Amino acid sequence: MANKILLDEQNGTPKQICFRDVTDFGPAAANDLRVGTPTLVQLDMTSVADAAYRQSTKVDLGAVRAPAYAVRAALEFAAGVVAGEIMDFWWAPSGSATAGTANAGGVSGADGAYTGYSSNAAASVRQLEHIGVGVVTAQATTTVQIIEVIGRLYPSERYGSLVVLNDNPLFFAPSKSRIRESLAGLEFLAVIDSLPTDTAGVAHVLLPDTGAFGKEGTVTSADRRVLRLHAATSPQGEAQPAWRILSEIGSRLARRLNTGELRLNYAGPSEIMDEIAQLVPLYASATYKEMEPGAQQSPNGLGPSKTELQPLPATPATTDGYLLTTGRGLYASYEGAAVHSPEADRLHREEFVEVNPADAKELGVSDGAEVTLKANGSELTLRARVTAAVQPRMLYVPLYFDGGAVTALFADGHAVAPVEIVAGGR
Repeated sequence: MANKILLDEQNGTPKQICFRDVTDFGPAAANDLRVGTPTLVQLDMTSVADAAYRQSTKVDLGAVRAPAYAVRAALEFAAGVVAGEIMDFWWAPSGSATAGTANAGGVSGADGAYTGYSSNAAASVRQLEHIGVGVVTAQATTTVQIIEVIGRLYPSERYGSLVVLNDNPLFFAPSKSRIRESLAGLEFLAVIDSLPTDTAGVAHVLLPDTGAFGKEGTVTSADRRVLRLHAATSPQGEAQPAWRILSEIGSRLARRLNTGELRLNYAGPSEIMDEIAQLVPLYASATYKEMEPGAQQSPNGLGPSKTELQPLPATPATTDGYLLTTGRGLYASYEGAAVHSPEADRLHREEFVEVNPADAKELGVSDGAEVTLKANGSELTLRARVTAAVQPRMLYVPLYFDGGAVTALFADGHAVAPVEIVAGGR
């Protein structure tokens, strides 16, 4: 069987990359399969029994790599097959380019069937990422069958490491599927948070931060006021203040990289704030000494001096579709919404899509009826609230509903999303 991987490059030009059955792998060797120099080679898969497991071969994607690879297969069978039988395709990154070394599940040896491996299949599969399933058709032997679409794999980006501090892009960021793919493509993801959020759920390492009521320090509000925070609770379990976690990570990296002297060992938040006041002119007066009496400091006199409404251009209503917008409500708790708690909005006041009465009549939707919104390759089913608070052809879904589920309907950089609304749910 020749197992072909076709690369979707950013410029749209497909490049062919294939697996090869070799003992050692080196990018300078004749089996160089880096992007830009594809070589057609073959991995012999003879005598693979039904439900058998084997070690795969390896391929070096080189320094130039795409964020996503479209996987197709060219299958040649030595014996007839039954139409409808399936082949699962999996992959895993490895820290070694040598065959039989650093493989998922600890499997070693030559590429091929591995005796006794099926007893460890369940444990090994958990270390792999599933690409997809190929369905074969009945055909004559030695006939090559092309399966056009199996799935995609998302290789780790070179130097792709990220630390997320008290943020949840899988909640707030638009184009949720793209965000998930990007996070999955990282070599290493660390999340520092006090909540088991969706983003924390895909992290390689989760470092527990103190909760909102256990933080000491300052916060700069949206109206440009620097406010003093005092901890009301003690850290629970292994939780530590985020500043201390970052300080420890920085200190260890500095020692490992031999960067020389860096000031990272702070005694507490007050020292950090004093350094900010020294280095950032806007915060020159925002020291603990100035704020201890309870005074609210404005960054370098930039606090609000007056309040006035700012005109905004109206979003034009469409004539043949619907535009969706979102925003924060008053009643749902972020802490509850971030963990998809049914108690995030205890009185269930923000679990709806607002629909104009004229649109509801046209759609045949009554107040409280279930509808499905479709956009950006995603769907969201929820109840309708019929209200004149939205313009005709406009829809509104609270941001905190089901952990920011609505953001999946939005494309990057767009405040509104053109959507299809279907009455009666799916």
